[in-house]
Amino acid sequence: MTLGQMLQVLWRRKWLMLAIVVTTMAVTWMLLERQVPEYESTAVMRMNTVVAEAAATGAVVDVQVDFDPQSLSSTLMDDVADTAREPGATLRGQVVYAPAGEFGSPRILVTARGVSPEQAKERARAAMVVYRSYVASEIEDAVLQLTERRDAALAEAEEYQEDVVDEPDDSIAASRLQDALARYGALREQIRVIDIAGAPTAVVEPPSEGAELGASRMSVLALALAGGILAAIGAALLRDQFDHRIRGEAEVRELTGLPVLGELPYDRAVARRHGTLPVTTASATALGEGLRSLRSAVQVLLPLRNAAVVITSVEPSDGKSFVSANLALAWARAGKSVILVGGDLRRPSLATYFGEAADGPGLTELLQDALSADAAATPAAIEAALRSTNHHGLRILPSGRSPLDPADLLANAPFEAVVLALRSLADIVVIDSPPSLGLVDASLIASHADGVVVVSWLNRTTRGHLVETIEALRLQELPILGAVVNGVKRRHPRSYTPYYAKSTSRWRRPRGDELDPHGLGGVDLEGDGPDRPSEDSTPAADRQDSGRSR
Repeated sequence: MTLGQMLQVLWRRKWLMLAIVVTTMAVTWMLLERQVPEYESTAVMRMNTVVAEAAATGAVVDVQVDFDPQSLSSTLMDDVADTAREPGATLRGQVVYAPAGEFGSPRILVTARGVSPEQAKERARAAMVVYRSYVASEIEDAVLQLTERRDAALAEAEEYQEDVVDEPDDSIAASRLQDALARYGALREQIRVIDIAGAPTAVVEPPSEGAELGASRMSVLALALAGGILAAIGAALLRDQFDHRIRGEAEVRELTGLPVLGELPYDRAVARRHGTLPVTTASATALGEGLRSLRSAVQVLLPLRNAAVVITSVEPSDGKSFVSANLALAWARAGKSVILVGGDLRRPSLATYFGEAADGPGLTELLQDALSADAAATPAAIEAALRSTNHHGLRILPSGRSPLDPADLLANAPFEAVVLALRSLADIVVIDSPPSLGLVDASLIASHADGVVVVSWLNRTTRGHLVETIEALRLQELPILGAVVNGVKRRHPRSYTPYYAKSTSRWRRPRGDELDPHGLGGVDLEGDGPDRPSEDSTPAADRQDSGRSR
């Protein structure tokens, strides 16, 4: 797939892509709204040398203490909750003490989290207060114990001093006196070191303002947008791989091996009107020019006189009746003698374009009368059944009443006689037949014609149905002239704007011989007659009141 083809696919799937992106953004927004934000505040404390050594050894001198940050992260949480005025709150995992650096560092990092910046900062402050209070209390207890032991050593030394004074030769008392004095001196020095070390802890960095954890909402939404766009592109390309509708003229040629006789642009101005005949307008339009180009392409494939061509389609609503009506009228306006035959006996629709001129008794009655009389319809009776129109050179043989057995009626010999008589009465006979997919009517009609033109609708007719229709006609060795692609939405170059842009948006009522006797202006939306739903119930994009017809 080339870059250009990929861009075309993405443009065709723009609404699918937009839906995916919007859904992605909406889901992301809802999840963000449901998510409870989390904020983090940090603070740093410094321990004095005594506390730092005690944290490493687990003792102040020989008094056991617990200054391990990981241990205190569990044991002090109830006190932190009370200090932060959150009694009963479970702060385990929400407040953490850790060395601020390598193990044994004299600094302690306090990390606290909360659902708001204020709560995170208050928890960090409370954690600092509790930790400092705990350490100070532990040091105070240790000093108290050391002081008691120092005083005990002093009392013991004084007692041994008295023994030595009483008995100077008592070497044991003298030795014990020396030991007691040594213990006293050591304990006094240890207490002095603790005293001169200063406050057990000090604040290095106060609690910071709570910062939101994770990516910001704008970052998350930006990532969601990027992901949504990528997902939309992938979905569009994948959807296209499973989409079996025809996409263009080249694809029709490749699938069928037939020439594409014409591409009929989708015209919004025509699609909004019922019964429009673009070839009758004086203004140049892309659709009108497409129909005239189709007329020229078909003309070179038919005999110069007494030719008969059948217009059929793959499925209903592909625009066969619209093409039939406009093609016949285009030939008439080019000076040809034309007869338009309502060959769709199941759902006739030519009256949509020509009013009463295409209504009333017609082909069905001719064939039924011939069968009843067991003789072919006379040329006089056939000519009498033709209806004149306000368009010079164009006559119409209406479909007539819908019979119970259209295929059986068309399969009988009288129909061939009718076609031969019509050929003798006109330069060109255009026969509007039913769709070919699943119906034999078009094949029966085409067996008496010089060629068949198959109409398909871009982006709606499936590849399989198109191929099946063409193969069915080929199996009966019918002369297929080519295909018509209807509903094309390709834009013309800017240089064509003076010719098409304004005229396609304004339609004037035809004058003189251009005027439809009923003011319909003509369009077949799939000419399926009285059983067809009202066009008003059909989306405009599916109608081409002007480019698709029965």
